[in-house]
Amino acid sequence: MRTIRAVIAILILVAVMILMAANMTPVELHILPERFAPGLPTLQSVPVALIIVVALLAGIVIGFLMEFAREAKHRRRLNLKRREVSELRETNAQLAGKLTHQGDEIAAIRG
Repeated sequence: MRTIRAVIAILILVAVMILMAANMTPVELHILPERFAPGLPTLQSVPVALIIVVALLAGIVIGFLMEFAREAKHRRRLNLKRREVSELRETNAQLAGKLTHQGDEIAAIRG
């Protein structure tokens, strides 16, 4: 399974490198259309490959942040359950200690 992942990752990397090599032509980059922001400066001679890579990285970061936010409720619930289990184990140990102290043989065997 590891080798299959590595092969797929290498194929994707090669495809991205070919895409970048084919798109090194410099272009003008306008943040907004000229009619919406007439005084806004443009970036001169930006390679298309750079724009593609920045867009891909921005998409990955936004996706990670959205997934992190989506899983927050699950992490919160898991932490709550872990805290409850810890408290119940402490209570169980205290009760088992009391029963052992009172001479209950069953509690002594279980504890």
